[in-house]
Amino acid sequence: MNYLYRFLASLPLASLAIGGMAAGGSQMGGLTATVKVARTRHIHPHASLPRWFDWDRTHRGLLFLDGRREDIMQIVGGTSLISTYACRDITPILMHTGRLPKDYVQRLKETADWVDQILSRTDDLAAFKSVNYKRAVDLGNLHAGIGRQISPAMLGWDRHQRVAINQQAFAFVLYSFAWQPIESLERVGKLDPVKDARAIDDWFYLWRVLGYGLGVEDALLPRNLGQVRRVVSVLRASQYGAPAPKGADLLLRNQYASLVGYLKAHKMPENDAKTKGRSILVDEIRASPGLCQALGLGRDPEKGVGRLLDGAR
Repeated sequence: MNYLYRFLASLPLASLAIGGMAAGGSQMGGLTATVKVARTRHIHPHASLPRWFDWDRTHRGLLFLDGRREDIMQIVGGTSLISTYACRDITPILMHTGRLPKDYVQRLKETADWVDQILSRTDDLAAFKSVNYKRAVDLGNLHAGIGRQISPAMLGWDRHQRVAINQQAFAFVLYSFAWQPIESLERVGKLDPVKDARAIDDWFYLWRVLGYGLGVEDALLPRNLGQVRRVVSVLRASQYGAPAPKGADLLLRNQYASLVGYLKAHKMPENDAKTKGRSILVDEIRASPGLCQALGLGRDPEKGVGRLLDGAR
């Protein structure tokens, strides 16, 4: 039973120039440099669709969700969300604003709302512009505003090295939505990167369009499966590191508590809900390579989650 998807579905409105680069060392070095400097730049959402916009490809990207929406929503509400807690430029902002730690369930509701509208099913270009793309722009503007309000000094950062809501961190968020579902579905055999290559590239094209609206720079937008794998690898290497960001453990406990609360609300006995909630959290962390260590839980998700939750008693 897909508990997390049902949890998300029960929330309001949730019924939420690197293209073609080869994998050679010099090219990867160029990509690493591009990602590094992106840490010092703010995001700039675009209200208008890009000149290169292709509605047919974008529509095919939305059709990728057909038959996969339940799985993708579960991944987005689980592994994608959790992966951001391991990011050195994201969790400090979440903890600084204080909203997510204090009202985690409400934050989940808002996330489900945004994702549901951005990925809403439509066969109409006008509807895509007025709903999907507009909501992506709105989300970008919301975060751009936060980035302007929080100076690097407030976070103890050097402004010459990184700024709040920077291009690198926001690109990580973009790829957590665009790439993580592909990685997770491929891992469990629900997606074939060869047989489904065109559909996957259309999915990435959709996120290239949405990412443009969100405010991610063109050089960091997804192009195709090979390029996305490389960008994700560099983004993870840039945002993951030891020790885990301060507050990541609290956010993980909140994720667990929200799962248990949902299961109990659906008549599951408390002890069973705790066991099932722990199992779901372990699976969510295991789905992304390197995530367990980046969260400070060691190499084994089951043992790491056990220490996290048992130590919190």
